[in-house]
Amino acid sequence: MKGEPGFAFTDHFPEPMVIAVDIPLTKDHQNFIFEVFKRIVLQYPKHSFLFIFHEPIDPAIIFSKNVIPVVVPEQRISLLHQHKIASILKKNKAAVFVTRQPVRTPVPQVLLAWDTVSTAALNKASVVIADSEYAAAQITRRQEKNKTAVEVVYKCPGEKYKPVSLEVKEKIKEQYADGNEYFLVNGIADSAQLLNVLKAFSAFKKMQKSNMPLLLVPVGELSADFREKLRLFKYQGDVKILDQVNEEELPAITAAAYAFVFASAKGEYTYPLAAMQSGTPVIVANTALLLEVCMDAALYVNAADTADIAAKMTQLYKDEKLGSSQAEKGLE
Repeated sequence: MKGEPGFAFTDHFPEPMVIAVDIPLTKDHQNFIFEVFKRIVLQYPKHSFLFIFHEPIDPAIIFSKNVIPVVVPEQRISLLHQHKIASILKKNKAAVFVTRQPVRTPVPQVLLAWDTVSTAALNKASVVIADSEYAAAQITRRQEKNKTAVEVVYKCPGEKYKPVSLEVKEKIKEQYADGNEYFLVNGIADSAQLLNVLKAFSAFKKMQKSNMPLLLVPVGELSADFREKLRLFKYQGDVKILDQVNEEELPAITAAAYAFVFASAKGEYTYPLAAMQSGTPVIVANTALLLEVCMDAALYVNAADTADIAAKMTQLYKDEKLGSSQAEKGLE
């Protein structure tokens, strides 16, 4: 969290206290909690950290003796679930509660406002954590008269995303792209924007006569309409759907890609960040959020303009020095 130079957590809270942390169900959000709190927990061993799980406890997240795990299964009735959480906070004498879902409790709450949150939720929080300056500005505008402090803590892909050796790259290309270089698409859920990428890929293939395929990692289930249009797509044999790929394989597939395409005005910015962290050049939409996060380490496109996307794919294909330069900026 941002703070003044020299800020010391222990100076503000000299006595041992219990910090309760709501562990989200989604893996992306769990990764954020893990990356943040594995540092805080180890740095401040005299404080206790109450980790509230909503599914069986993941032993990997219990990385220190001052972590206290407790399981509170999700309940269909929201009020009952909130009451259960509030009771646990009271029983354990929590001094602060870090959560994505505020509850009715006198315990000060730090709200992780990663997704759309209600004004009521914002008003319950003592501090709101946004994942970008762009999001922080949106939240500040939405708050009522008694504005809560909004801090920015960026998300990250985690340590598993990193460059791989040439030998690993060649192995991945053989396994997934018949030995060819490939474009990788991941993180785009919107079917219309996926179709724009396909059209851009088609234009690229016509211009370059390249044997490069496009590997697509679906976000959720691909719609029947998208699959039908893909079936009729001229270059459908060069589009490979990786719907069976697991989380352990994805970092190497990302690092071995010739370029990563995230031509989407929606979605998590952690996807292009994962590619940048893997040493892979990225093409992203020119949204305010992605401009803030990716800075000069990406090639920017109008996500609705298939010609623009195709032109950037062609630019990277023709100019290997540009790709190397963008990869270095991404790693930096």
